[in-house]
Amino acid sequence: MKLVAEYPILPGVAWSISVLFACVLLVGLLIVVYRDLFTRTDLSRPARAGWVVLTILLPYAGAFGYLLSQGRGLVARHRHLEIARTRIDELLDAPPPRATQSSAAHRAMQAATARWLLRAGAVTRTEYDQLTRPGPGEVAVGSGTGPAPAPGPHR
Repeated sequence: MKLVAEYPILPGVAWSISVLFACVLLVGLLIVVYRDLFTRTDLSRPARAGWVVLTILLPYAGAFGYLLSQGRGLVARHRHLEIARTRIDELLDAPPPRATQSSAAHRAMQAATARWLLRAGAVTRTEYDQLTRPGPGEVAVGSGTGPAPAPGPHR
């Protein structure tokens, strides 16, 4: 049986794989640390700058030091961020709110617009009645019972 030392290429490959793994681990750690560091609102700018300098000068020590000292609420902070992001996405994806026929303010606005159109002569009395007719289960607002106002700018 041959030893690993007898194969000259294997120690170099093993060392390269170890260095690659260490680099990938460092990049992953720094992404987690910087993501948490720059989304926090409770840290001052000098504190953030200190952690950045520490992670640049001593990458592994800085990253592990940050995770050990500040990582207690890391999961909870990011859970709150994800909840806020999903709420914002839901609000952005939802159709804009619109007034419905059951809204008293909307019905009053419709009645006022219909009266204005009737006064201006843009609609007939029959069209005015159709515009102000309440929907099923609604109470008439501004139904216009009584004589129609005279058209023109004066009342």
